Amino acid sequence: MKFKFNIPNKITIIRVSLIPLFVIVLLADIPYKSILAAFVFAMLSISDFLDGYLARKKMQVTEIGKLIDPIADKLLISTALIFFIGKGVALWMAVAIIAREVIITAIRIYLLPSKIVVPASSFGKAKTFVQSIAVIFVILKLPFSWHVMLAAVLLTLISGLQYLVSIKELTGNKVVNLPNLLTLARFLLIIPFAYYFLNSRIHIALLIFAIIALSDKLDGISARIMNINNRHICPFGN
Repeated sequence: MKFKFNIPNKITIIRVSLIPLFVIVLLADIPYKSILAAFVFAMLSISDFLDGYLARKKMQVTEIGKLIDPIADKLLISTALIFFIGKGVALWMAVAIIAREVIITAIRIYLLPSKIVVPASSFGKAKTFVQSIAVIFVILKLPFSWHVMLAAVLLTLISGLQYLVSIKELTGNKVVNLPNLLTLARFLLIIPFAYYFLNSRIHIALLIFAIIALSDKLDGISARIMNINNRHICPFGN
């Protein structure tokens, strides 16, 4: 897959490179920090729609663009969610959204050698838009920010299921199957485990650790039942 350095792809790369600026603003002790952070986040989010529009208008849609554009969105959203855990974003909300993004991205990258590219759907774009609005609500501490974030979580999960169905239709049972999903879920449970452990809520951390250990056995059992030998799509399985 060759990289074409056209205008839409340049915008995508710039968007990724400016994510640290968003982080710096969040960490800085400056006046009107929330407003400035929301402005930077909004500009980066708008650039997502701009590069897609230019790619279609100038007929510069590329295979690599279909891959890196949604990854750029996920990096921006995930960064914001991590910073606002416990500050307007519930842990389970952040985990649900990030888990969906990691699973879909991992599958996309795994499919690259097979030259199978799963482009962003209209539903996925709508999900990204609502996520962006929800993050801005949280940054500015606007009313109903929790409810908007809840809507973003629901859209995220629904669009994730839509992608899994599409991927399953493209690849059959080789990628989207129970053992692979259990493996990815086990890896993603590390996030809440670390959060509760670092916050001295050891009983919850131990419960999550027990679930991680149990799922390790379950994906092996399910793989044998389903007669799936090459079952892992990420390097975190056995």
